[in-house]
Amino acid sequence: MRFITWSETLSVNVEEIDAQHQWLTDIINTLYDELTEKKGKRLLEIVLESLIEYTRLHFETEENLMIKYKYPAYEQHKAKHQELADKVSEWNHALADGKVKLSLEMLEFLKAWLENHEVTVDQPLGAYLNARGVR
Repeated sequence: MRFITWSETLSVNVEEIDAQHQWLTDIINTLYDELTEKKGKRLLEIVLESLIEYTRLHFETEENLMIKYKYPAYEQHKAKHQELADKVSEWNHALADGKVKLSLEMLEFLKAWLENHEVTVDQPLGAYLNARGVR
């Protein structure tokens, strides 16, 4: 079952960014499957590691484009990225220490963050980049 579905309404019209957003959707759906099917802890750790790697790679991609094209809202956008990276890192440490377990609330947070971030933060970036010829 799909927990979150990426659709064109979430598109920023920049191929590389959209592909990475689709990748995040896949990671969240995999985490959801692992959680609901009660797979082993190690598998959850691997998927969570993928989420950490995703945030690093994706945020680097967007931030490099913002710098290259002198995006005026760079600092605010970067701060939003850092908030998610910090949250995911916090979860990873808490999970590794056995202080918490992956929960549906965590996945709901990721889903809401992704949908809100794409529409309110990434789509304006996409429009800015599109106006500068980036597709």
